Amino acid sequence: MMAVWCDQCAAQTLLWPSDIRGIVNTAGGAIVAYRCGAGHDGATLVERVARGPVARRAAPVDRQVAAA
Repeated sequence: MMAVWCDQCAAQTLLWPSDIRGIVNTAGGAIVAYRCGAGHDGATLVERVARGPVARRAAPVDRQVAAA
């Protein structure tokens, strides 16, 4: 499940796997084509996250607070 902004509904909506019409990978991330629960077609970019130790595994919360 994922949440997207539907321009035609002017609201955030939850998508089930059956609502996803296709995924295209690009250099900037994946473009997800969907049909919202109201039947509107749309697409959203899921941006790529930088790779590195922080992106792969975050430190436990108590360590993050102590470091701040």
